[in-house]
Amino acid sequence: MTAKSARRDRQPDPALRSARFNHASLTGHAALLEASRLLAAALGTLKLGLNPTKPIFAPAQFDGTPIGALAERLALCAFERDALILLAGVNLSSPLSDALQQCGYGAIDFALMLTLLSEDHALDQRRIASDAPLRHMRLLHFADAAQQTQPINLRPLNLDEWVFMALLGHVHLDEVLARVAYALPKPAISFTQTQTELINRAVSSEAGTLLQISGSEPELRRHLAHGIAGATDLYALDAAQLEAGSLEDVSVRWNRFARLTDAALLLEIAELSVGESAGEDPRLRAAKALASRLEGRVLVSTRTPLAWGRTSLSLEIERPSSVEQRALWRNHLEVAGLHWSESLTSGVSRLSGQFDFTGSLIARASSQALGHVADRHDPDALGSALWNASLSLVRPRLEGLTQRITPAERADWSRLILPDAELNSLKRLVAHVRERQQVFETWGWQRDSSRGFGISALFGGPSGTGKTFSAEIIARQLGVDLQRIELPSIVSKYIGESEKLLSKLFDAAEYGGCVLLFDEADAIFGKRSEVKDSNDRYANLEVSYLLQRMESFRGLVILTTNQESNMDSAFLRRLRFVVHYPSPDATARERLWRGIFPLETPTDDLRFERLAQLEVSGGNIRNIALNAAFNASSEGNAVQMRHIHGAALEEVRKLKRLPRPGEFDGWM
Repeated sequence: MTAKSARRDRQPDPALRSARFNHASLTGHAALLEASRLLAAALGTLKLGLNPTKPIFAPAQFDGTPIGALAERLALCAFERDALILLAGVNLSSPLSDALQQCGYGAIDFALMLTLLSEDHALDQRRIASDAPLRHMRLLHFADAAQQTQPINLRPLNLDEWVFMALLGHVHLDEVLARVAYALPKPAISFTQTQTELINRAVSSEAGTLLQISGSEPELRRHLAHGIAGATDLYALDAAQLEAGSLEDVSVRWNRFARLTDAALLLEIAELSVGESAGEDPRLRAAKALASRLEGRVLVSTRTPLAWGRTSLSLEIERPSSVEQRALWRNHLEVAGLHWSESLTSGVSRLSGQFDFTGSLIARASSQALGHVADRHDPDALGSALWNASLSLVRPRLEGLTQRITPAERADWSRLILPDAELNSLKRLVAHVRERQQVFETWGWQRDSSRGFGISALFGGPSGTGKTFSAEIIARQLGVDLQRIELPSIVSKYIGESEKLLSKLFDAAEYGGCVLLFDEADAIFGKRSEVKDSNDRYANLEVSYLLQRMESFRGLVILTTNQESNMDSAFLRRLRFVVHYPSPDATARERLWRGIFPLETPTDDLRFERLAQLEVSGGNIRNIALNAAFNASSEGNAVQMRHIHGAALEEVRKLKRLPRPGEFDGWM
């Protein structure tokens, strides 16, 4: 997202400003005009050499108006309230501005305020001090910095623009706040029982308690914050945007805004770097300093619970369990008028078993699917639409982090040439993914393990033996995307960077809907010697972190390596499946040759038993067959042995070896 679009997205929601202030703005404008008329009359009295009658305003004159509300919410005395009215009046086309000109006043200063409004000069002279409400809350300020040499009573004063609009009934984020804070529109979400209990606990907490919401998913933390805020407007403030010198200004401006609107603030702290000391993180220091100054309902959003100086209540929110997700799916579909059936129950169970969705994502997927399916009561069509809608919601999160591989239409078990033991291991792997919800949850295995329930596998063997093709078949069998990551590109030479990249990757993939394929796993899981320096220690941290995320990942992780002998056996024990891909023997190579050409490709008198004499892998066989097809097509002929012979010689030269005795016997 560009900086310009990000600013546009952060504009306060117009719905928060419109209808609420329509009536207030009318009464505010009328009240200010009436007050300006009375002040103009007082100025006229002053010009005649007489003292104005004080108090100028009747005690109840501003009841039910924005002026009265602002004075009450900001705890202003009558003099402070009237000082704001005086400054606001000159911004209106009113009798007051005319009277000021006629009396020879170019601007309003504190001396004139005292003359017009004060009944006790000794008391009210303190109202202009820097720690008094008028200046401390940025309600007014000195107009001209160049006139600082003048006595403070004679320096011209201006009204803050936000205060002027508030007196008219328009309350919004001022210019300074709008740079760091923005309104969070309330999403249409359903809360689980666990989330509702957290919300009730927070709502019943004592006033002034800082509420800390922690959890791995920022969107989920926002949803809980909305539930706690209830009907109150919720605003977000990114701690990363704060500067140490602006904390006081931001806190004062938020406090006056919150007093007038009862708005709640969600202070969002960016994720701390892996291994970084929380106490030394400048973002955290700035957030703590700001939180100590804020009033009203303040919520803090962090990935992990943090220690705070003020009274706090920590709420940890996790994604809904599979049982809760099934209930949310059912709720959204029943609200749409669907009759619950056994087939729909089965489809929803499959969805909750594969995708780890929050309530809002379930709502979005349901709405998207129902909007695209032709017959809502066709269980197959609806199930397919729900599945595809779910996939479409998780794909954008991985863009730029992985390479999505679309499995070929021919990717099925019959095309995979492997020994029976290895092929059966792959089929069991698919069964584990499909049945994990029943085994872990329904059959209770999750209660007997402190480790995660991720499923991981290592595919080891020479290049071209079918490791990536196997991953394509598995992804197609499961109906999910295959996302490939090259581990050497993740492993960084900078300490701590690998963990950051891996964390970003797994966070993006947490919603499920994909198989993660890590190529060249030996780059990080290779055998390691004893720890001799800090680089070795950090290398081991990378391995431990990746293993931990693999175990907690809800989906399937596949690691591949061409150098299986380099893999540390201690790491292999942490993997659920290890599948060995041997170089194909003559029988396997003949099967590969017989299935390599699509049915549409014309062939002429191919001798597959002879082709199988060439000792190459399945990947090399595919390259030879494809090049032979191009050679035959350029001649306008069917693929013949001579075309394959030429392509095979090129492939052998590419492998930097000479033909072995007997490999090409009988080809021509």
